[in-house]
Amino acid sequence: MQYLHEIVAQTGSKIVISSAWSREKTLEELQDIFRYYNLDSSCVIGKIFRINDFIKKEEAINFYLNEHPYIDKYVVVDDDFISVANLIQVRFDDGITEEIKDKIITMLNK
Repeated sequence: MQYLHEIVAQTGSKIVISSAWSREKTLEELQDIFRYYNLDSSCVIGKIFRINDFIKKEEAINFYLNEHPYIDKYVVVDDDFISVANLIQVRFDDGITEEIKDKIITMLNK
């Protein structure tokens, strides 16, 4: 979470969550989790909801972006290879490493 904190602090970015566990949590519960780790919960502004597993993650991400046209800079961080723009793939076991954190900050500050 420390690297995520640094990303938000250095870029002013917001977080939209798309993960299996986010399906079971409300936005407020997700914000509470971030608050627990000393992240400003206001940086968590949404979650991408897939109605079922037949909808691909990239389709849900693209739908969210189309519904929020004011988003002009974004990075998708995922441990699966998905066909979506601005993807930074991480290893499930490692998550966001220092190297990946630096890459995300560079992309978001362009």
